[in-house]
Amino acid sequence: MPPEIGGYRLIRVLGSGGMGIVYEAEAPETGRHVAIKLLAPMQDASPIAFERFRQEGRLASMINHPRCVFVVSADEDAGRPYIVMELMSGRTLKDLVEQQGPLPPEEAIVKILDVIEGLLEAHRLGVIHRDVKPSNCFLLPDGRVKVGDFGLSKSLVSDLSLTGSGAFLGTPLYASPEQIKGERIDVRSDVYAVAATLYFLLTGRAPFQHCAGPAATLARIVSEPPPPLRCVRPGLSPALERVVLRGLQRDRDQRWRDLAEFRRALQALLPGHLSFGGLSARLGAFLRAWRSFLLWLPVALLLMLAAWLYTEFPEAPGIWLCWLAQAAAILLLLAYLVLPVLFPVRSPFDRLVGLDLVPA
Repeated sequence: MPPEIGGYRLIRVLGSGGMGIVYEAEAPETGRHVAIKLLAPMQDASPIAFERFRQEGRLASMINHPRCVFVVSADEDAGRPYIVMELMSGRTLKDLVEQQGPLPPEEAIVKILDVIEGLLEAHRLGVIHRDVKPSNCFLLPDGRVKVGDFGLSKSLVSDLSLTGSGAFLGTPLYASPEQIKGERIDVRSDVYAVAATLYFLLTGRAPFQHCAGPAATLARIVSEPPPPLRCVRPGLSPALERVVLRGLQRDRDQRWRDLAEFRRALQALLPGHLSFGGLSARLGAFLRAWRSFLLWLPVALLLMLAAWLYTEFPEAPGIWLCWLAQAAAILLLLAYLVLPVLFPVRSPFDRLVGLDLVPA
């Protein structure tokens, strides 16, 4: 272990991965303890790439949000890039699932909403994370989540997802297809990674985790849809599955347009949350109930009138009106009950509030 980097005294190793090693370190002037991610040496990186790396570090250090791990700086020392970050002592979402198993849907949604909240602030400042995954989402003592380890190292290779040797730079399990193919990325790349992280929280595995090696994983991400969540965890709701799978669309134009739209879709699934769409649906259900009542009211009155006439005046000359009223009421009843089943057509009102005349 090197004794120091960039003037910080390295204390101990906190973790390691394909992108580098994370140390606990101490600032010499203040004694403050921080986390330093020491990346692999980048001998082939140009001075322009290093300067861009520093610029992205300065931009990331502007993110001051309770749902984001604070980035102090990004720099290089003797050709070795490093990132100085807030020291997080708690577990990650990866640790939580590995220890407890897949989370209850409501808890998984609440955790991922914290991640989205932090990323929205980053996107507002023009920072795309590029490396969202469960191990980069840190749990606080109160159960809230902070997203950290912004993928600043991606800037050293000009936003390409592949290094010169063809090895994937980063974690393929949660990377979007456009990252793997080396295409331009935008906020929808983070939408994909967040959806993949939520997939992990709900099922205990990444969408393509059981592929036969990294090469197969990369190939399937860019060519196949992910397995439906309910194939892995049958008890999940179809609505939740649809929301997550839309975030995992290979074509970014088919995904949620941004994290704000993704957040609204998830919030609508939480118990007790009444979105505008949910409010209109409830209002529509209420009005439909009154529509049914107003339809049945004349039917009931016709039947009651016919029965009364038949009972009180069985020999009256106009008793045929009684029979006509009964026939009309019965036909109206059959039309209301049978026709929607044979011809399930929705009225413009039903289309507006998103309701069906016939239960699914």
